[in-house]
Amino acid sequence: MKGFRDEIQKAGAVIVGALKDTYGYLGTVLLVSILWFAAAAAVVFLMSLFIESLLVALPVVIVLTSPLIGAGFYVTNLILQGDYVAPLDMLEGLRRFFWRSLAVSGVQVALASILVLDIVWFLARPTWLSKIVGIVFIYALLFVAMVSTYLFPVTINQDVGFTQTLKNAALLTLANPFYSLAVALFQIGVAVLSLRFVPPVFCMAYLGFVGFLGNRATVVLLRHYGVIPDTEGGGQNGSEASD
Repeated sequence: MKGFRDEIQKAGAVIVGALKDTYGYLGTVLLVSILWFAAAAAVVFLMSLFIESLLVALPVVIVLTSPLIGAGFYVTNLILQGDYVAPLDMLEGLRRFFWRSLAVSGVQVALASILVLDIVWFLARPTWLSKIVGIVFIYALLFVAMVSTYLFPVTINQDVGFTQTLKNAALLTLANPFYSLAVALFQIGVAVLSLRFVPPVFCMAYLGFVGFLGNRATVVLLRHYGVIPDTEGGGQNGSEASD
């Protein structure tokens, strides 16, 4: 992809497509999202017995529930390929991507947590040099967020090793910065706004939506670079099928 305008237009098309998918396959979206949120809530409850701070528990919760996130991405990817999906596909996704989801999420959360701590520490220092370093770490955190958009979809769509998955996701981000930024910011914005104003939407639909968004964003690039065949499945073209 070349040019700011072209990348933003393609990102807009991906976002619109993901929103249509979310509406068209609402039953599947509800299933994967509610299962993930219920597991996350259970882990939060158990950890609250030992840890008072939610900020401390949150990274652990994300990692422990990442196999369900991977399964959600697997199911939404099947839909985009035009395949019929059933509840048992969630179990298949768990089986196939359990350990890879844990590994990918672990690295993702570890990097983000370290960067957040660095940002807070450096910005709290009185010297201007420390604040500049803190700002640099903010950009690094934003890059991690952009790369994170592709981590699970690359894991699902490409049967490569763990290190190659991280490398491919980073390369997609570097080659398409504005596209990646637009998709990542929209994803973050939806999470923040839904948690702030309509928490039930986050609980019941967020993972399904993110699965469609991340898979669509990644498949567009993989097809562009000839990594996967440039063919359209029934689910990729529209959202007419019902659950």
